[in-house]
Amino acid sequence: MRDRRRTRQSTEGVDQLGGPAHVEVEVRDDDRIALTSSTPPGEPILFSAESAAQLRNQLGDALTVSLRDARTARGCKAP
Repeated sequence: MRDRRRTRQSTEGVDQLGGPAHVEVEVRDDDRIALTSSTPPGEPILFSAESAAQLRNQLGDALTVSLRDARTARGCKAP
């Protein structure tokens, strides 16, 4: 069973009014990557350079987990 703590991460930012906001990156049980925002649809979240780098790393981690799990499910060997 997948460790949910390892595959769900959050990055903090601010909404257009300066209030707190966040984006969650999660690898779902079907190996798809879900992004969930705390803001209404279409409203941006503003990130500092450090937070944007953190989000980039979280997306990379999620992609690695998703691809690894998909390969394992198909019986493929990792390169």
